[in-house]
Amino acid sequence: MVFVLIALAAVINLVFYRKKINLNTGFMAVVMTLGIINFGVLHLSVNHSFITIVFYYVTFIIWVTFWMNILAALSNHSFAERHIRSEINRFTIGTWIAGTSIFIVLTYIYGIAGHGWVNVLALLNVVLWLSYLGMSFYTIRIGLRKWKHTILSGNLFLTTVSTQSVAIMLRTVFPGFNVGLILIIISLRLIFYMISFLLIISHFSIRHWNAMNCIFHGALSITCVALLYNDIILNIHALAFWSVVFAVFMIVEMMELIILFAMLKKHHFMEVLFKSNISHWSRLFTFGMFYTFTSMLEFKQGIVESVKNGFLSFLFITILLLLLIELVSLGISLYRKASKPEAGRMPAG
Repeated sequence: MVFVLIALAAVINLVFYRKKINLNTGFMAVVMTLGIINFGVLHLSVNHSFITIVFYYVTFIIWVTFWMNILAALSNHSFAERHIRSEINRFTIGTWIAGTSIFIVLTYIYGIAGHGWVNVLALLNVVLWLSYLGMSFYTIRIGLRKWKHTILSGNLFLTTVSTQSVAIMLRTVFPGFNVGLILIIISLRLIFYMISFLLIISHFSIRHWNAMNCIFHGALSITCVALLYNDIILNIHALAFWSVVFAVFMIVEMMELIILFAMLKKHHFMEVLFKSNISHWSRLFTFGMFYTFTSMLEFKQGIVESVKNGFLSFLFITILLLLLIELVSLGISLYRKASKPEAGRMPAG
């Protein structure tokens, strides 16, 4: 089955190559989203069903297609221009680590490949993560001098998201991995989150709101998921942290709704809802992560538990509706790109 999926990815990438379709740096957010929906939303409710298996196969194909596209960029010497040249865009490479981490976790769970292969891939992902952190710190040092009049957004928080995804991946692939080292990795999140938060707040403009700001709460959610997944935090402490994440979630998403209604007044709803944008996949990922975080908590029996279940049901329906919209939007975008005589880069997030 692995070879069949790789062959399908190769065919897709061949079409992309002939049509000169270059995937956006943040395209791995699609893998992140499909992965967390499979792992934290569908897996918890339907478990190893036909739907979750199909979700995994689709995630596998997209993941392989993306890395083939990266290899093509390296071969034609366009990699730096597409992914590294822009200092702000460098942070988006964090989606590569997070997407690969969730892909590895799902591969390990479904047992589609030998554990030896998965272990090697996990170690390579750790190397990529360390390289990404080094590049991020270097970019931040440069940015402190150059970004005086630059509006920053939530993609800086991808340093946090990628770090926590590695912590979850290591615990899954290497069950005996030292908990103390995992705690150190998770603790790095505090440094990354605070640095990113201070930079964004000091370079923030409400008039230039970016959909990537959803990672404000997404980075917090994945942190608590990592802590709970590694049995590092008690449920009572996680509940206290959940109230903070919920407050941030509501503030950010209220802003998104206000902007959505403002756009609907200016444009046709089809143009607004079905406009493909990588940042929309990032938002969907944060919804899935918040769902996962909430579902892992134990609330008191009674009305509180009932409210939690009702809230999760609402989130479940919302996530599936948003996923359907994004899949249709992505399909339309790829079809239009492939139909053009000469295509180009996927829409930027």
